Amino acid sequence: MRRLREWAHRVLGTLDPRRRDRELEEELRLHLELATEDERRRAGSGGDAGRATAIRSGGMAQAKEAVRDQRGLPWLDDLARDLRYGLRALRRNPLFASVAVLTLALGIGANTAIFSLADAVLLRTLPVSSPRDLVVLRQRGPGGDIFPFTSAAAVDLDRPRDVLSGLAAFRPLLNTPVRVNGEVERALAQLVSGNYHAVLGIQATLGRTLTEQDREPVALISHGYWQRRFGGDPNVVGRLLEMQGRSFTIVGVTPPGFFGTQPGRHVDVTAPLAAQTTKMPPNARWLYLSGGWRRACLASRRGRRCASDGRSSWPLSRDRRVLR
Repeated sequence: MRRLREWAHRVLGTLDPRRRDRELEEELRLHLELATEDERRRAGSGGDAGRATAIRSGGMAQAKEAVRDQRGLPWLDDLARDLRYGLRALRRNPLFASVAVLTLALGIGANTAIFSLADAVLLRTLPVSSPRDLVVLRQRGPGGDIFPFTSAAAVDLDRPRDVLSGLAAFRPLLNTPVRVNGEVERALAQLVSGNYHAVLGIQATLGRTLTEQDREPVALISHGYWQRRFGGDPNVVGRLLEMQGRSFTIVGVTPPGFFGTQPGRHVDVTAPLAAQTTKMPPNARWLYLSGGWRRACLASRRGRRCASDGRSSWPLSRDRRVLR
């Protein structure tokens, strides 16, 4: 407790140096007067008592410096002095100050953006029930480019269950105008298969998630979108929003932290693929696929094949993505 009081006194003395110096000066003056009186009594005359005492004590200025370091935080005083000096120098040269501030702003902004991207892509796991069991299917062309899947390919890949416990399809819709209460705001939407949330193991905070029985225009909104556009209204289930020229009924809200399956992209509105009215051509490559490993499927090296019950299946890449 004594140490805490001492540090509190040091901090207060550093924050209010004038008061500290004033109290220190009064204390030193009183000490000097007492010492002079003692010297006068010892010498028997007051002629040179004050001068002798000043010589013995080393002077008022030296005493102040010695005691000031003990009653404050010298490093904080030095920092404040350096900051004041730097600000005065910048004020004398506004062009240099502008360049310095702009350089710092660009550097801090770039580092923040890089860290945010690295955190989303490399450090943070996907907000699903079993992120280590989740895989993304990729289709590579002759040049190594990655293409989405056709609807027919998605159906064919979902049939064998010796590798994946389930396969879900989704299609991102970037910068989609969404109207809520007459106000339009662009949002990141996506169309998903009815088993999307079941495959990921996601439960709704409010209402329910999408199911394979959803054929009507219904929508699931993210927790952040619910807070931002609807003010966290607990009665949001059943309300309407307009997207792609149609009205969608909100059936639920996803849990906080769930942003979808694509790091760096935060999905706001999710609607079922079955509810869309536009019929895609059979050869249109427009669907992305993700699924969860079966527990018995553990192979992960290039060139090995994941098998269950003695049957071989799809080859895997080193990063646990299925190659077709």
